[in-house]
Amino acid sequence: MSIRWRLLEGILFHHLMGASSGEDAYVLPMALGFDSRERLDEFVAVLQKVVDRHDILRTAVLWGACGSRSRWSAGTPKSRCARPRWSTSPRVMCRAWWTGCSRHGTLMDITVAPLVHVTVAPVPGTTRCVALVQVHHLIQDHTAVDVLFAEVQAFLEGREGELAAPLPFRNFVVQARLGIPVAEHEKFFTTLLGDVTEPTAPFAVLDVRGDGTGVAESSVALDQVTAASVREAARRLGVSAATVLHVMFARVVAAVAGREDVVFGTVLFGRMQAGAGADRIPGLFINTLPVRLDTGRGGVLDAVRSMQGDLAELLVHEHAPLALAQRMSGVAAEARSSPRCSTTGTVWARRTPVWKWTGSRSCSRRSGPTTR
Repeated sequence: MSIRWRLLEGILFHHLMGASSGEDAYVLPMALGFDSRERLDEFVAVLQKVVDRHDILRTAVLWGACGSRSRWSAGTPKSRCARPRWSTSPRVMCRAWWTGCSRHGTLMDITVAPLVHVTVAPVPGTTRCVALVQVHHLIQDHTAVDVLFAEVQAFLEGREGELAAPLPFRNFVVQARLGIPVAEHEKFFTTLLGDVTEPTAPFAVLDVRGDGTGVAESSVALDQVTAASVREAARRLGVSAATVLHVMFARVVAAVAGREDVVFGTVLFGRMQAGAGADRIPGLFINTLPVRLDTGRGGVLDAVRSMQGDLAELLVHEHAPLALAQRMSGVAAEARSSPRCSTTGTVWARRTPVWKWTGSRSCSRRSGPTTR
């Protein structure tokens, strides 16, 4: 079956851009640790069972002699996960754990299913093993990764009978594509962005192209007092904490961009209108779309109410292509951000989650390297 999905086309574009360098910013790495080779083999066998359950995990991407659009082949034959490649080199092991990159770079052959690869190595002097699981963003988002590992956990604990029957991802794609007419998307984003003639450029940086591998990420967690204050402010205003945070971020963007009327990108869940069962299906649902706020007009309450209404309307258009939204603006084509970037010029950064799979089959997630 051939399916057309605009966000996937944008990711494919950047995959092809990175082919010459051997790097792909959309290969999502996950590092795992096992207390024995047997436990690792069990994990790989169970991972294959999960891949067998879902059509999107058995999907390859083909293009070229397919007309003007890519062909997203969701009917591929049953495939096996990549056979583990063993190495006694501590250097290879460290690269898997610390940087999430395999010996052969991050570029993946997306014409061969599944787009799930496993590279493993022993920990010298111990019975432990490490594994680098790489999943291409063409078939997964954050929620989908959680779904995948929840099903792996269910199989490992003998609860596979509790899993609901898998639903075809292609059904959700069709539903999303047919939900809102293109003309409605165009009307909404023309109203939102039609009079925007210059991109919002924090620190005057506009050139954010590239394969994404040179991007560094820094994050600071809000302390409990500040987080509680945000929630309390949202409660008093009768809005969500997300609305308040969007207004706060708009103020930050305005300060670093040197302008009051700002446009920036926000990530949408993509599953709100995808139909029943969308919360338990692997696959790429998320989307990035523009948000606009004139921080110099009105007070804080006005800004919050305006953002609340805009976010509610944006949810109706959560499956609209970012390229469509950009075309509806008055910004010249050569000044627009690339499909991988938000309209603030901020590139999505890669993160390497680290899991530890213990002998008792428990799985815990941590957001950084481990030094066990």
